[in-house]
Amino acid sequence: MPSEGTFAPTFTATPARSDHEPFDPRDHLGDGPAVLAFFASAFTPPCTTEMVTVEEHREELAAAGTT
Repeated sequence: MPSEGTFAPTFTATPARSDHEPFDPRDHLGDGPAVLAFFASAFTPPCTTEMVTVEEHREELAAAGTT
């Protein structure tokens, strides 16, 4: 588990079986801290729970200066 202050590795990702363009976090992140959430499969219970939890803490994350 990463600890506070740990830098995310540089990566690009292309969703499988999708018409989405590749995603590179450097194209979307500012200079401050960011919250990256990863989940194994969209629209599954773990995915839903994780995203609901992130949304519930959105104000706290923004107050901490995260993107």
